[in-house]
Amino acid sequence: MKIIKAVLRWGNILLVVITIISYFASYVNPQTIWWASLLGMGFPLLLIGNTLALILFAFLRMRTAWLNALCLLFGVFSFQKMVAFSSTANTTKRDSTFTIVTYNPNFFQGHPSTPRLSDDEFIDVYLQELQLLEGDIICFQEGTRLLDQGKKGEIKLAETLDLPYNHSWSGVRIYSKYPILNKEVVMTNKSNAAIFADIKLGAAIFRVYNVHFASIGISPVLQKVSDEGDLQSEETKSDIVSIVKAMKLAAIERGRQVEIVKKHMAGSPYPIIVCGDFNDTPFSYTYNQMSEGLQDSFVEKGDGLGITYNGPIPGLRIDFILAHPTFSIMTHQVHPFLLSDHYAVSSTIRY
Repeated sequence: MKIIKAVLRWGNILLVVITIISYFASYVNPQTIWWASLLGMGFPLLLIGNTLALILFAFLRMRTAWLNALCLLFGVFSFQKMVAFSSTANTTKRDSTFTIVTYNPNFFQGHPSTPRLSDDEFIDVYLQELQLLEGDIICFQEGTRLLDQGKKGEIKLAETLDLPYNHSWSGVRIYSKYPILNKEVVMTNKSNAAIFADIKLGAAIFRVYNVHFASIGISPVLQKVSDEGDLQSEETKSDIVSIVKAMKLAAIERGRQVEIVKKHMAGSPYPIIVCGDFNDTPFSYTYNQMSEGLQDSFVEKGDGLGITYNGPIPGLRIDFILAHPTFSIMTHQVHPFLLSDHYAVSSTIRY
């Protein structure tokens, strides 16, 4: 029993140390220490581990339980990024109130686990869901299939949703009910990009950034390992190594992309709203940098866990709406549509 307790004690010390390090992961640029981003991604699991350890050691009457209690207490400031309990404000729309949506529709192909939607049906199928959002501004990531349809897809979307103004680079697109005065591509890299549009609402002008930061691109491999993987086989070991390498490269690239976008945001003459698929969690360097000085609609008006990813890694919130303090965030809602590996996120905002 003494040996077992010693193993548990030292294992728990290691857990606490890793958790403490993860608290600071969001301040470390992955271009410097790439694996810090892994700790940020695993932050919720570390909290769960410490909670279970606290219960176990309290039951065993081991003093090491105090380490877990202090560790969890130290991390209280991060809990609001993971769980929110907010009441919905009065959402009666006024001239200065609008609803903004961010959505990664997976190239309008349908969910990765289902058969690909045909060219004839995908627009109508997605439009049925998009109409439910009642978005005045919609930001898409991975929306390139609209281009495959030429003007047909864009015209039908604009007319059906009453969003006559748009700006895009490949799959990163902004559609607006209100006039776009100025627009620009800020950053591009293969399928990733950041764009902005200056939107005029009445007498007010504000800038909307739509960002799609570097994705890991491991969903098929990860699903394969999860479903069929044998940890003893060389093929599974090779797949795991490829997953780690992909995570490393994506984390480093996101660090570079964030620097470009942040520098551009600093020069904005108008209040900012940032929407997009960060491919990173609220405990990451990506989120920490992008949310600096901005309100997170989930933290302000979210409810529950706010999960936005419907892929092989469960429980992730990687799609965000961030707004300058000039704005009043009235609502935050996650729409669990099943046509993509991402859920749509909307927020009603008052300027």
